Amino acid sequence: MKVLYVQGETILETVLNEEGKSQYQGLTVEEYNDRYNVKAEVFDFDVAYNMMEAACDKKYLREWEEITEERYDEMLGVLPPEEWTVFDGLVIWRICEWMTFNITDHYAEYNGKFYGSCLRTDSMKKLGRNLLKQIGN
Repeated sequence: MKVLYVQGETILETVLNEEGKSQYQGLTVEEYNDRYNVKAEVFDFDVAYNMMEAACDKKYLREWEEITEERYDEMLGVLPPEEWTVFDGLVIWRICEWMTFNITDHYAEYNGKFYGSCLRTDSMKKLGRNLLKQIGN
């Protein structure tokens, strides 16, 4: 499948039909770019997907950082937590509303300190172990 994608962006512009025109508007690549004032290029979907994923990593991912208890409590009250896990004295959970792909905010509490990050959704124990390594435990 061919798609229109602007390199560095986190979303596709549109899917192309068999004639190489935008699936929904029936526009050529040039017409599409002119109408929407973009510089989209034609890519195979898999190639564009990998570039979008890299752009999402760059835009959204951030490592664990210490946060205040107030921030932790605030985020706990925003949306229901997803995947609440407790092990080795660590409480770790993530927000149920994801940013994009499989990226969302994660929060943890360990020994009275609070942490936040924006990571890919992975095994909570794996994410927790990474945090414990980072903080030296």
